Amino acid sequence: MPTDDPEERNTLLGEIESEIVGMQYHKATLSPGEQVNLEREKNAHNRQAVRVENGHFEPVGYLPRKTASWLAPLIDAGQIHVDGYVPQDFADADEESNRWPVVLMVFQCDKGLLDKTEPHTEREVLHQTVLQAYQNAQHYHHPELILGLAKGLQPLEKQDLLPKTRLLLALLPRMAHEVRMSQGMRAAVKFRELLGTLTIGPPAHHHNLTFFPLLWPATHEPSYTLLSEAIENGLAVVEEVNESGSVPNLAVTNKAKMPLLIPEGEILMGAKQNRVINVTVLVAAGVKFTLPVSCVEAGRWRYKSRHFEAKFCAPPSLRNKKLKAVHRNRAAGGPAASDQGEVWDEVAKCLNDVKARSESRGWWKGIATARAWRRRS
Repeated sequence: MPTDDPEERNTLLGEIESEIVGMQYHKATLSPGEQVNLEREKNAHNRQAVRVENGHFEPVGYLPRKTASWLAPLIDAGQIHVDGYVPQDFADADEESNRWPVVLMVFQCDKGLLDKTEPHTEREVLHQTVLQAYQNAQHYHHPELILGLAKGLQPLEKQDLLPKTRLLLALLPRMAHEVRMSQGMRAAVKFRELLGTLTIGPPAHHHNLTFFPLLWPATHEPSYTLLSEAIENGLAVVEEVNESGSVPNLAVTNKAKMPLLIPEGEILMGAKQNRVINVTVLVAAGVKFTLPVSCVEAGRWRYKSRHFEAKFCAPPSLRNKKLKAVHRNRAAGGPAASDQGEVWDEVAKCLNDVKARSESRGWWKGIATARAWRRRS
């Protein structure tokens, strides 16, 4: 029997993503973020219809027939109460839309709705299985696990299920969303707490530029090692992908016990040809990775060392052009490759601006002393 306890009637089981249909037959309007009311309506076309009303209790449409077919019996039996709202971030809202998204908030009215009972039919067996999965999911801390569970249970939707079983299956995807939102809120709170512990250090001046460092109250050891430091300490090796070499790729081996951070724009010198790194990557400990790069030394293709060193960074103009091409390629589903011709042209321009020359056609050897390139401190 439904309970009269207001606390039990206010127990939120979860949320369901659905739609409002048939809006073309109603004159009343809705706004993104608006609360909606749901009322049972037994009409000649659908005895299980659930009418949707706006905040002024004016009819705006109905829930989809398929959803109402299992939601209505639970409402009629007094087992649940349903409210709803239109998502605030609904981007396609306009008065001519015949379908609007709606989030249904399902409240438990009957305490026995989620009780475990001895099954006597196949439908009851399936319900107990889904109920156990739903209750387990409430303790999961990773939304991906909940979404995986919901996907794994999807084939059951083709079976002859009890209305309350379909309810639990519909609640699972939104449960993952709530876990993700909760994690984001906790992270934001923690970040605000950390910001409160920061202090502003003494300013540092360089020509017309002034830096104000933000200082943590306690020292913090990084959870990664930088490529240049790892190479210097023998914890990383950068080399050609094979004996023949490949201009747009290098092989990186991380020998460290922590991730290896490889910054975009860093210049790698040695092996068969000097390169610039195309994108920033984080290589896991003990992993060998193929690194996308661009050539900055077209005139040399012979070994002068077996491994690379990382001591310089490319100027902003070269990095800007390189990254634009990389982003275009990746957006089209391609690799993180640059426009090699643009890279060579920009290297030539930088060297010409500072009147530096190189013995190689790639114009690189003399760049080490050029002011356009920043030596790593």
